[in-house]
Amino acid sequence: MEQLLNDHELSAEIQSLRATVDLLASQKLRYPNNYVPPVEERHKRATLVNVPVCEPPTTTHSSDDDDAPATETLSLTIKSLKPPLTFTLAARPTATIGDLKAELSAKEADAPVPQAQRWILKGKAMGDTKLLKEFAVQDGTVVNLMVIKTTAPPAASTSSDPSDVPALTLSEPSSSSNPPQVSLSRDLDHLPLTTSTSADNPQLAGESDVFLSTVSSPSLWQDVRNVCEARFDKKDEAQRVWEGMFAGAREWISPNDKALIREQVGYSAMGGV
Repeated sequence: MEQLLNDHELSAEIQSLRATVDLLASQKLRYPNNYVPPVEERHKRATLVNVPVCEPPTTTHSSDDDDAPATETLSLTIKSLKPPLTFTLAARPTATIGDLKAELSAKEADAPVPQAQRWILKGKAMGDTKLLKEFAVQDGTVVNLMVIKTTAPPAASTSSDPSDVPALTLSEPSSSSNPPQVSLSRDLDHLPLTTSTSADNPQLAGESDVFLSTVSSPSLWQDVRNVCEARFDKKDEAQRVWEGMFAGAREWISPNDKALIREQVGYSAMGGV
């Protein structure tokens, strides 16, 4: 025969039971992935009413309807006030304004070229890239024509005779104290255009070809740079000495050779030398 619990033991059992229930209530209920709830626990779905819906309309195009827009034309009246001109043109709505201008120019002998035509409808210019159907035009619509003056390209000169160019002689003395002199020849029909300076023609210095080719050789001035940079610690001092030597030989070296020497040596011009 089981012994009944006293009041103290009964109270302890009740508290233990409550703690166990609270712990179970705090736990989340997890179902496996393949869980299927019973039918009585499933959510009820809303009742779907089967309402009949009519089928969408279908459009059919006959061959006559497709050909109609392509062959449809509108009669336009192209009118200009200055100069007073009036033309009638059968235009397709799908044609561009630029094509219609070219068609009018080719059809009518008095019509200006397409570049000189400016079509205006109800105060608005009709762009060349626009289609005719983009404007509010009907059969018999009057389009204002404004004729614009076009500038013709300048005619190319057909004369290739160099004697037509006035002869100009430029002479520059070797001495820097005298300014350059420019003189225009009186006989402009026979003398060609010539320029001559002592720097451009080293033969004027009276030296031999071997001397001139050697002094204008880039390898010579490269060696001069190497010697200057070997004797001077600062590169700017070495370049100043090199520039002084190069300036002393300027009357024997042509401008083209000067540029070639500086390009290969690697020194830019100082003081315009």
